[in-house]
Amino acid sequence: MGPRRKKKGATSLAQTLQKYHTITRSFKKKVLARSNTLQILNKELEAVFEISNSMISFPDFSQVLELITRLVGNVMQVNACALRLYDMEKKTLLPGATFGLDEEYLVKTPLRLGEGVSGLAIKDRMPIVVTDVLKDPRVRYPHALANHGCRAILSVPVLFYDEVLGTLAVYTKGPRAFTHNDIRLLLTFASQAALAIKNSQLHETTQMSYFDTINAFVMAMEARHPYTRGHAERVTRYALEAGRKVNLPEKDLAAIRYGAKLHDIGKIAVPDHILDKPGKLTVAERAQIELHPSRGAEMLEPLHFLHHGLCVIRNHHERYDGKGYPDGLAGEETPLMARVVSVADAFDAMTTDRSYRKALTVPDAMIEIKRQTGTQFDPLVAEAFLELLNQVAA
Repeated sequence: MGPRRKKKGATSLAQTLQKYHTITRSFKKKVLARSNTLQILNKELEAVFEISNSMISFPDFSQVLELITRLVGNVMQVNACALRLYDMEKKTLLPGATFGLDEEYLVKTPLRLGEGVSGLAIKDRMPIVVTDVLKDPRVRYPHALANHGCRAILSVPVLFYDEVLGTLAVYTKGPRAFTHNDIRLLLTFASQAALAIKNSQLHETTQMSYFDTINAFVMAMEARHPYTRGHAERVTRYALEAGRKVNLPEKDLAAIRYGAKLHDIGKIAVPDHILDKPGKLTVAERAQIELHPSRGAEMLEPLHFLHHGLCVIRNHHERYDGKGYPDGLAGEETPLMARVVSVADAFDAMTTDRSYRKALTVPDAMIEIKRQTGTQFDPLVAEAFLELLNQVAA
């Protein structure tokens, strides 16, 4: 008896089922791949939207740059990201923001145009890929990068049309061959960084123009009232010296440079006959004078770069005992910057002629500051200010 033959119908059915399962598996893979691609694209779009939304709200420039590097790190799934800003005059890349990388690394690894991976990226205006920093001679600081756990680099230029603004680079712990999609995505983030940088520059230029306009008003106001001519400049100088004496951080000193210069800007709203009145002010006139700190702060509110120093304008007439204006703050409720400017303002007022009295001598003004220590003035600030005056007199 010969071997049994398989039925033709059964064989055909098995082949059809096999083909069906093959097609189904292939289709599932394609669907999953497409789904993953859509998820990645969605994540990329969300990141770009978050950056754009942050720029519209005009937050601190450094925060926008930090946001960009953080989103790049998360979306591209890399270990670190660094954004360097290009100084055209020095032809040097300066630290901008980092994610997953020690900030000191950027400070300790300066790069010039054409130097290192990022320097080449801006010189050639094209992406640079390094799969292993220890094997590529283009890397300027290979061992420093390896010590920071970075072995592969992708760096792209940050461009605004033809203007070079900086570089955006990503790093991975192990060697990695970056793909065309990786380059495309990093270039997308670089374009967002370029918009953020230009947006900040434009915003800063606009605010500085506004500041210059307001400063011109201050100078015009001082010109109308001879007894106040140079007052703002002197108060600024005294306050900076006293601020350094009490160890104010640089951020606070920078705020004083602007805030002290504009501390009396609110007096623009006070009628001249009140400002120049030689005799005692009435209750109503005194009330108008005491509104100038809050009015000045309101005028300067639109200037984002002045926000940290608005307390100087608003609170320089507060007293340590809480009997000042406009908010009646006492002791350390008043920011230290404002307490410093308060002493500087009072000293200059005492040592210059006013419409209602002659100037005091410096020794007499020092006696008055000492007498008002703990009531009008913060003891720490008053002591520091008096030490400065003694040093000048010595």
